[in-house]
Amino acid sequence: DEYDVGPAEMSVPLKLALPGRATQTAQSRLWFDLLRPTTSQALATYQAEYFSGSPAVTLNEFGKGQAVYVGTLGDDNLHDTLLDWAVEAAKIPSSLATPPGVEATERWQGDRRLLFLLNHTDSAKDVQLSQPGVDLLSGAAVKENITLPPYGVVVLE
Repeated sequence: DEYDVGPAEMSVPLKLALPGRATQTAQSRLWFDLLRPTTSQALATYQAEYFSGSPAVTLNEFGKGQAVYVGTLGDDNLHDTLLDWAVEAAKIPSSLATPPGVEATERWQGDRRLLFLLNHTDSAKDVQLSQPGVDLLSGAAVKENITLPPYGVVVLE
């Protein structure tokens, strides 16, 4: 329908009302779609400016599927919260819990499982593993946890 663009320093608070979760807040900036949903439900609403109360994020169901539309550029909290909620709602199993800033990706080559751990931060991060393995880059055996150096990468088998 309509949209607004704000200056780089403009930040508009959001109120998140995700099914099955407590109300949370996040921030939006730069781009603000002004949505008028007819069949979708609001997951997040703007809390300031002339569009206060208008949906910023919506969920629409169609057939057996669902689609989430994000009509703004949100902060990390918005993206992380939406992603965590969507993974939980879709019942996608998580093989590993990681600290903030650490990415875990699992790949399979036949029966061979490879776990890629990437630290996207400037500080060391400890990761608790679900099973022991071998660090394919160093050849070291890894038991129940591993410390990733700043911006470090590990590939475990």
